[in-house]
Amino acid sequence: WRPEGLLRMLGRRVPFRYVWGFLDLGSPVPREERDAFFHSVEDWPDDIFPPYARGVLRVLSMDVVALVVGASGRAVPAITGDDPSLGMHLRQLVMLDGHFLQLDDRGAMSRFAMEPTCHTEGVYCPLKPTTWAVHHVSAEA
Repeated sequence: WRPEGLLRMLGRRVPFRYVWGFLDLGSPVPREERDAFFHSVEDWPDDIFPPYARGVLRVLSMDVVALVVGASGRAVPAITGDDPSLGMHLRQLVMLDGHFLQLDDRGAMSRFAMEPTCHTEGVYCPLKPTTWAVHHVSAEA
């Protein structure tokens, strides 16, 4: 991955209550039992998950990290998947504690690739010359 551009970008951002990444702002909750991330309506009644940054590369300012750690003893709904789970914890900080967060995804579409391919046909967010990180990479890729 290419950290130089990321570090340069972060030097121009406000360094508090800050979350940057390839944000998913309307991820549907999987309702099919065969899905690895299945959630019943009882588990999670909303149709979408709270906003979250996809896990390949996300930035949280240290004050946000401290807030999440400080709330770690709180009971929160169990959400399968680390990305949506972080979104749940961030949502709790806002909804229960009244904190504000800066969710920033400026430049993310040009910096992330979801698949390690340059093919564009039928591929969501393929590699680009400006890509810093790739989300779905396996040993076979």
